[in-house]
Amino acid sequence: MGVEGVVLELGQWRTPPDFMMRLYKSTTDENGRSSVPPPFYADSVLAFLDEGPKYDSVSPYAYFFNITPFPQNTVPTQAELHLYREVQIDIELGSSDFKSHSPLRRDTKYCSFIFLKLYFVKTDAEGKESLELIEIKRMFRHFYGWIVFNVNEALNYWFQSNQNNKGLILKVTNCDGTPIRGRDEVNFIQRNNSNAGRFQPSLIVYCRAWPPCTSRYHTVQTKAKEFALNDPWHYNRVYMQDYLQFK
Repeated sequence: MGVEGVVLELGQWRTPPDFMMRLYKSTTDENGRSSVPPPFYADSVLAFLDEGPKYDSVSPYAYFFNITPFPQNTVPTQAELHLYREVQIDIELGSSDFKSHSPLRRDTKYCSFIFLKLYFVKTDAEGKESLELIEIKRMFRHFYGWIVFNVNEALNYWFQSNQNNKGLILKVTNCDGTPIRGRDEVNFIQRNNSNAGRFQPSLIVYCRAWPPCTSRYHTVQTKAKEFALNDPWHYNRVYMQDYLQFK
């Protein structure tokens, strides 16, 4: 496992992402030796830290990950964006602040769910930039915790040329489609937040050796059915520390 990111000045440091720490603890024994197959039976797992702008009023949730060369003789098999949403302190229903909002604002604000739309920036042959939709998620308005997006399409595009990597953009809307621009309403941890640390945005990439060789995990593969290849909920198990431990 490895963590990639910007080179910091002497005395500075960045906390490893929460997922990497939990993944290590979930897949190794007390001696630090691998005890179960990692997600997607990866031979290596890399984490890239966000290096995007500190704040952009036009795109408040913009992310940039400087994808460095992968380990030799490996190919990426899965890429994920991990974002953490804090608990939201909402306006009390009986407060004067709530009463001051228009009926339309109150209705949209208290819709039970919101939509998250993740894009990557695409550049055409003439150099014109546009947004390419990667994934849409519907989420309860008051949900907090880790949210994981599949970003394979973006990673494949960036591999065509590193100059194509213009980052990721997250947009949030109410259930009626009206945009939510206030950072206090969206409440995702950003790298410049004082409490970022292990909750900072990160890009997780799983790699396999190529050409493929006999895996040391094949002997336990039948026991790993509940944690099968491409299980979309593997990150849930890791964050909840409910990873299967085989004897």
